[in-house]
Amino acid sequence: MTNTHTPVPQTPVPKCKKRICCSGKKLISYSCKVWCMVTICVILVAAAAVLLYFLLNKSNSGRPENILSLSKKTDWFPECPSELIKLEERFDCYPDDPSVTRSSCEARGCCYLEKSDLVEDIEGNMTTSVEKMPSCVYPKNYGYVSEGKTTPIFNGFVLPLQRVPAPSRYGDDIQVVHMKVEMQTKYRLRIKFYDPENYRFEVPVPKIQTHSSTKDPGQNGREVYLYSVAYDVHSKVSSIKVRRSSSDAVIFDTSVGALLFANQFLELTTKLASLNVFGFGQHGKNTFNLESITMFSSKSKDGTSSSVHPMYLCLENDGNAYGVLLLNSNALEIQFHPLPAVTFRTIGGVLDFYIFLGPSPEEVIQQYTEAIGRPSIPPYWSLGLHVGQLPHQSIDETEKLLNELKTKHIPWESLILNDNIVLKIPSGNKEKLSNLTSILKNKNQKLIFQLSASIPKDVVLNRDSVFNSALVKDVFICDKWGWNPVEGKYYGKTVVYPDFGSSESARWWPKVIKKMSSSLHFDGLWLINNEPTSKADGSISGCLSDNLNSPPYVPGISGDTLYHQTLCMDALLHWKSDVMSHYDSHNLYGHLMSITTEQALTSNFPSERKWILSDSTFVGTGQFAGHYLKIPHNSWEGILDSISTVLELGMHGIPLTGTSVCEEPSDGDERNEELCLRWLQCAVFFPLLQLHNGAVDYLFKLGYENKEVFHVIRNALSRRYELLPQLYTLLYLAHIKGSTVVRPLFHNFPNDNETYSINSQFMWGSSLLISPILEKNSRKLNFYLPQGIWFDFYQGNPIYSSGEWFTETSGPFADNKQPAVLHIKAGHVITLQKPAETTTISRQNSMSILVALNSSLAANGVLYWDDGETKNAHELGEYLLVEYSARGNSLNVTGHFGKKVLKSSFYKAAIEQVRIMGLHKPPKRIIIDKSYILSNKQYHWNYDTMVLDLKLILIPLGRKTELQWFF
Repeated sequence: MTNTHTPVPQTPVPKCKKRICCSGKKLISYSCKVWCMVTICVILVAAAAVLLYFLLNKSNSGRPENILSLSKKTDWFPECPSELIKLEERFDCYPDDPSVTRSSCEARGCCYLEKSDLVEDIEGNMTTSVEKMPSCVYPKNYGYVSEGKTTPIFNGFVLPLQRVPAPSRYGDDIQVVHMKVEMQTKYRLRIKFYDPENYRFEVPVPKIQTHSSTKDPGQNGREVYLYSVAYDVHSKVSSIKVRRSSSDAVIFDTSVGALLFANQFLELTTKLASLNVFGFGQHGKNTFNLESITMFSSKSKDGTSSSVHPMYLCLENDGNAYGVLLLNSNALEIQFHPLPAVTFRTIGGVLDFYIFLGPSPEEVIQQYTEAIGRPSIPPYWSLGLHVGQLPHQSIDETEKLLNELKTKHIPWESLILNDNIVLKIPSGNKEKLSNLTSILKNKNQKLIFQLSASIPKDVVLNRDSVFNSALVKDVFICDKWGWNPVEGKYYGKTVVYPDFGSSESARWWPKVIKKMSSSLHFDGLWLINNEPTSKADGSISGCLSDNLNSPPYVPGISGDTLYHQTLCMDALLHWKSDVMSHYDSHNLYGHLMSITTEQALTSNFPSERKWILSDSTFVGTGQFAGHYLKIPHNSWEGILDSISTVLELGMHGIPLTGTSVCEEPSDGDERNEELCLRWLQCAVFFPLLQLHNGAVDYLFKLGYENKEVFHVIRNALSRRYELLPQLYTLLYLAHIKGSTVVRPLFHNFPNDNETYSINSQFMWGSSLLISPILEKNSRKLNFYLPQGIWFDFYQGNPIYSSGEWFTETSGPFADNKQPAVLHIKAGHVITLQKPAETTTISRQNSMSILVALNSSLAANGVLYWDDGETKNAHELGEYLLVEYSARGNSLNVTGHFGKKVLKSSFYKAAIEQVRIMGLHKPPKRIIIDKSYILSNKQYHWNYDTMVLDLKLILIPLGRKTELQWFF
């Protein structure tokens, strides 16, 4: 629901629908000079105003020296604890200075406690040390109290809150805040804290629908909610509590910490149902030792990330799960507490929480992606190996390396051209690039362009450049006054940045894409530097010292300023015709670039499924793009970090994710031979697989020294290509259901506590368990199998587990023919296809299925199959859905067409081999469709592994086939 209050500007920003920067003052010097001469008087007056504004802001910006001077004198006094406080009950009132003095703490209206004034956790469950605990903590009566009665709204209510007259923390406090509660669906709840009088920035996209189309009526026709909501108006400060209806477990409780709502500082703390918390994007931190996560899109290596996803999933003690999203795009800081609890701090916008009740982990993610947007199905070829060109590598060097790949029979799918070459299209290396494109096309291989958000100014001014049309368009991010494009630095060049959210950019960007494609055909785009990134802090001319560039509170980021290695915070951007500051929308920039690029590709190639990767992602980016992350440290720990990244971004609705493999170590050390090969063996099971040419060069060097290395590489890639039909099907299920593709074990086994901490194994869907070797000089592998029947992927023999750890020995990596230990969960059917050197060829090969029967001799599975390249094939009905169902002594394979007549002949694929695992004795007779009896040459029973293999058969995908066996 939207409120009906009249919006008032939060901070004074100029109306920029007709920006002077639209014609580019610095880019079209003649028109700007004429304009300056005519309006010289206006400029002089404006300059005086700027000077006055600068002086006023400079005197008022930053942290106030005397907090008490910002508050009126009142009778309010902090109610500090009279007894000792346990470690986990202390919530930091002074996060900007851990060494705060008593006088500074008390001036803020908070309570100062000596290190001796606490009680350590006697049970020893917490990992928090006394030294890390804050000395300055919130009093019991700090925050907001209820004022007036609730106002009912459709499926919810609004409660007015009044700030207690405590000293101001950073000034400009919002005295009256409204808390809106919307019971949007039976499993989704929204709690929003906002200013009812003044407009504040809110995330414009994704736009979460207020009500879901799915309902579950109860006995009286009413929707049965999975939660109950209660708010406390009688305590010293107001709070809200959400419980799970089935168990009465508390999953959201703001009675701890304090609610703060100032113009540039908002904070709220909620208790957690347990310590089992996962999410918040690719940060790799999962500790309650008062660690903080900063969410501010950046390439820095200080713990910040290029992707921002303020959402977590919590597993309750009984195995139920819930998720919480804070939809806010300002700079964020997340702090964990050992209570357990989590504190959200942000420097703008509103506190807009969405709670997803599950109750299973997979249902939480399905509900989350239903709200923010389901991921799209990528083109089939995007699941192959992509080879990335190094920044300064020539076309000749690249072509030589590709020829070596072919010579060594290494399967690969596409070449990624770096942005240095792309920016010169069509003026540079045109003939060589055209020849390279022709070679790739003849081999059914693809070409990907890296496309930078930072465009060199000299490229824009070049008449032959595809970006030259920007000169007459309103497309660049402007300075605070809307006069000039913001100019940054990258690769030693002056660069400008398109304003991807503006209506003008939405019209200009498709023309850029069209011109680029007409010069050199491409199949996908990798969007880079869209954090956005600049080597000049703010701009080449610096930033004004105003309240946006120098806010009173700065989360822990590299460089100590928000504009470090990015643009000034007071730069102006747009979402359609609405103006927004870079301060509010920084974390959205890469997301908006992904949206505009996808729209541009659809405009130019309406029936072709192009592929997009984005360096920077936000809530909902998975609808438009995948993500590739460079792991900053080339180490064994880096492989674990890469697994965590893929798992977490999959939880955030971006399943098409991969990480760097065998990158050049940043510390100057040489690459490690064993580490590189083990990393590759693990990464072949990530949805996205890419190797930079530097890594390929190194692997080839190893191969020339030891030919077995090439066997290891080929075996790993062949296993991936063999499993692509299964991976493609999982991506289809992510698109229609919102389920995860690569997932942690606890998603499938939430009642098994042992799975909660396992980060060295992962699963494809609910059927395939991957256990890679991640230790140096390892000759054995310890892996965990949850309770149930599992089958060895390679041999087919059953393993009966009660939920226990197993050990499998492994020879030296060069002798290891398989990339990882794989197991299939009983009760599932998965599809394989004979691998080849490209997906175009492999899709023409025969298929096979693995049937893993459970103790009831049953198994199920599905295969989604289309032509792999038509856009919206599923929505158009251009697909085939094959269902596998095994019961007792029969297996049914049933194909369902999306529509009666298909344009392509992809459905003519057939299954030629079947492996059945889980039978207890060999069959005497096998019949297909009650008429065709298999000969002895067409099936084989292995007495050692109890596996039945069928071969030399033909089961078409496009119709129903029944296979029976008799004893």
